[in-house]
Amino acid sequence: GEAIYMAGKAVGGEIGRAFLADVKDLNEFVTKVKGILSDLKVGILKVVSADTEKGKFVIAGDECASCSGTPVTGQPICNFEGGVIAGLLKFFLKKEVKVVEVKCWALGDKTCEFEVTVL
Repeated sequence: GEAIYMAGKAVGGEIGRAFLADVKDLNEFVTKVKGILSDLKVGILKVVSADTEKGKFVIAGDECASCSGTPVTGQPICNFEGGVIAGLLKFFLKKEVKVVEVKCWALGDKTCEFEVTVL
């Protein structure tokens, strides 16, 4: 899982450099990221909550490339998507972040959900 997460994080950073270098505002960032990840078939993201002061975000993903329609295994499996989110947010915030998947199709949930903590 860690290697896949790191690969996703690298991809997220590259997407940031390629498409988001001029974005200054969180709302614009979120809107652009949604479009890019949808175009790339990574999934459809939405921000459930964002507390920039505390450095905590909750991001949900639908139509997730890694797990949509997979059987319940009891383990969250969307390490790549979590890594992409981490890479994108690290690029935008200029701070290291940790992303933990707390809901997943593979856990029996109907969506994937990621908790993000700015370190």
